Amino acid sequence: MSRKIILIKQELLLLVYELNRSGLLAENEKIRPTNLSTECLIQLTKLGYDATPFNQILKQNAKREMRLRLGKVTVADVLAAQPVTTNLLKFMRASIKMIGVSNLQSFIASMTQKLTLSDISDESKNYLDKAGITTACLRIKSKWTAGGK
Repeated sequence: MSRKIILIKQELLLLVYELNRSGLLAENEKIRPTNLSTECLIQLTKLGYDATPFNQILKQNAKREMRLRLGKVTVADVLAAQPVTTNLLKFMRASIKMIGVSNLQSFIASMTQKLTLSDISDESKNYLDKAGITTACLRIKSKWTAGGK
């Protein structure tokens, strides 16, 4: 996630807290750290050192809430949420056998033929658009060799 997006999210969270503090919201409408998602709490814990004293209080409250949430998580929960690590070499070998190609170059060519715009993040799409690169340009031609000759 880009730094600019993170800063915007932090500013939005700060605005919500300012709204809470202003007294314009009824007690049941107020947003508290316990109501925030973990992602929002993480954003608040990353407030910079140049933050105001109010921001520092928000940061401390967010850290406290994260500690409370982590205290309620069991080891089994953590292990269940842990992503499965994939051995890339084993994955590629199995994929090559499954697809039925004879070498790595053919495998790469067959995999990149399936590349679509939905497989690329918006940030990457914007970069490619500005550079004039299409998904067709990213495909590897099967006649190419590893040495580029």
